[in-house]
Amino acid sequence: MSDTGFSPADPAARAYPFYRDAHFMFRLIARGRPYICPFEPIVRWVPPGARLFDIGCGSGLWLMTLGTLNHIETGLGVDTNARALQIARQAAARLAKEEPRPTLTFHHTTTIADWPDEQFDVVSLIDVLHHIPPRNQNEFLDAAWRHVRPGGRLVYKDMGSAPKLHALANRLHDLILSRQLVHYISVDEVAEQLKASHGVILHQEAWRRGVYAHELLVVEKCK
Repeated sequence: MSDTGFSPADPAARAYPFYRDAHFMFRLIARGRPYICPFEPIVRWVPPGARLFDIGCGSGLWLMTLGTLNHIETGLGVDTNARALQIARQAAARLAKEEPRPTLTFHHTTTIADWPDEQFDVVSLIDVLHHIPPRNQNEFLDAAWRHVRPGGRLVYKDMGSAPKLHALANRLHDLILSRQLVHYISVDEVAEQLKASHGVILHQEAWRRGVYAHELLVVEKCK
């Protein structure tokens, strides 16, 4: 695991102006995003022009970042938080006024059954799986994988369960902001599950940034 420090690189910075009317707390968290959940190690694993499905999109900052970079063709985000999705839609409506821009849409879902019945070039699962109860994590991951088209890829990023001090910081962060005690799943376990489902590991990485630990896994689905 490497310690990347506090990098000034922040591809999300281009998206911040589109959230100018969002609640102060959201804007504060968004500004801290490069340290809490950095995007710069992830963007390069999304092929230009991809159709992307973002599971657990929250307020849409990841899709908005890709949209302001003109990096994707279309983006669909789903989440259970209706208030966050409203913020995402307002930001996307502002982005849509600037040409040319990809089409970004956001849907409210409460179960896996509500997800769209189609496959995508890229499915992203960023800091989501640790919020899922342990008994449902494997099923949730399988459902995400089914939405990857053959030859497409799953971009999986989550908080690290080691070192212990950094994992504790991650847990405290979610306990304070999400009011939830989270449950980590080993990135190696995720990799093994996807390899058993005809996945090829393209990249696996772990790093630290400040008090937070991060893990990244990119898996391609065999054709």
